[in-house]
Amino acid sequence: MPNTVKTLIELLQNYPSTMEVTNEQNLSFIHIVNRQGNNVTLSTKQPIGHCHSCSDYVYKEDVLDYVGVCPTCDENLYSFEITPLSADKNTECN
Repeated sequence: MPNTVKTLIELLQNYPSTMEVTNEQNLSFIHIVNRQGNNVTLSTKQPIGHCHSCSDYVYKEDVLDYVGVCPTCDENLYSFEITPLSADKNTECN
């Protein structure tokens, strides 16, 4: 079962507030977003665009021939399947 925000807050209260929170590869979380279905995603990557299928954020992908991955659709995407953030009217990440 996934952790809830409540569980995460309770867990983090056991640590000094000055400690850094990273993933297993010691990368900082640089993008936090409230996804569809009331899910919060902590990402170590900045989004590169929006998915044409669901409008959610797309993150850079390292799989050959694909430029991004959409966590909501759980799909690797080609460049024609995304709208780059630079082409969006609102490029600010939330």
